[in-house]
Amino acid sequence: MTSMFAQAAASFLKSYLTKYVEGFDAEKLSLSVLQGHIELENLVLRAEAMEIPGDAPVKMAAGFVGRLRIKMPEWKHLTQKPVVVELQNVCIVLQRKVQDYGLRKR
Repeated sequence: MTSMFAQAAASFLKSYLTKYVEGFDAEKLSLSVLQGHIELENLVLRAEAMEIPGDAPVKMAAGFVGRLRIKMPEWKHLTQKPVVVELQNVCIVLQRKVQDYGLRKR
């Protein structure tokens, strides 16, 4: 993988993952991207970033990913070969939303 592509991929992933993962280590990511694969472990998901669309009666209270593995093909094969994303040991804790029915204490 060329270093220009690796830098662009690392930059994109850093900006994307920091929105969803607490305490994300961006330096680890840069080194992994240069080798064409990324493997991150023990990721704590940001509950506030995981909004369930619609009128779902639940919200995410906590989340954890044991391992995130991304395998990227070489730059010259990027349009012909897939990018493979694997998640292992995913745990999502849902919590009931508190409904406000317009009742207020006076």
